[in-house]
Amino acid sequence: MKKLKKNRIFSFAVICATYIIAILVGILIARAMTGKFWVRFLVADLVATVIVFIFSTIFSNVSVYDPYWSVIPVITVFVLTFSSKFNFLRLLLLVALTAWGARLTGNWALRFKSLKYEDWRYKTMRRSTGGGLPFHFISFLGFHLFPTLVVFMCMLPVTAAFSTDASFSPFSIIFFLLALGAVAIEAYADYHMNLFKKDLADGYVSGCCRYGLWRNSRHPNYFGEISFWWAIYFMMLITIPSQWYLFFGALINTLMFFFVSIPLAESRLARKGGYRRYKRQTHLLLPIPKLR
Repeated sequence: MKKLKKNRIFSFAVICATYIIAILVGILIARAMTGKFWVRFLVADLVATVIVFIFSTIFSNVSVYDPYWSVIPVITVFVLTFSSKFNFLRLLLLVALTAWGARLTGNWALRFKSLKYEDWRYKTMRRSTGGGLPFHFISFLGFHLFPTLVVFMCMLPVTAAFSTDASFSPFSIIFFLLALGAVAIEAYADYHMNLFKKDLADGYVSGCCRYGLWRNSRHPNYFGEISFWWAIYFMMLITIPSQWYLFFGALINTLMFFFVSIPLAESRLARKGGYRRYKRQTHLLLPIPKLR
């Protein structure tokens, strides 16, 4: 098994099989249920998460869950699109989410070399808990269930747009373009971070990444992710103002970055040479030059 886990083809086959099983079971459960779509979506989402968790436990690799964040929203919006009447707002949501999912999944695929790879945050937690039952408990609640619920809440404005006869508003295009702009920011940040990591591995550079947007922002990728979900929310709000309360998905996503993802990333950056100077010269999120 150890040799197989090092094999990239085998590893991708395991990931693909895991998600095919999880998605098919989720769809079958959703179709078997009656009632509002968001309830069926939630139940199917939770069941699919449990299936992915089982596979991540079998292979002792929490990163088996990593593509879930970007795959499930795209699958959901495609299912909604092909089971609903055509609407220009729905088309814009399909395009925006597909672009977002393709960027995030593609970046994951580039970095995922095999099942031997596991995100550093999971490794840190595994070491600190000593593995075993305590780690699996944290893994399920914190690394699987919590992100699933965050993405589910972020997707509620999308499901609202498909469950009501919302008329298209030209203002939706503004937020659609902002959503695509957020994806472009993330893709541009990914490109330069991958270049930096290659140069770092080759010994050409050291310390903190100062390439592209990373010259002015310590977390431009997080800025893009936060911006994207707010843009999706406002695309819906413009046409369905009665659903204004669905902002809590984008809000919780934002809070997750500010109180979990960013502090963890900053603590890791702090161990690199030149961090203090880098911090003085950059914004936390905004990818624009900092006024001196």
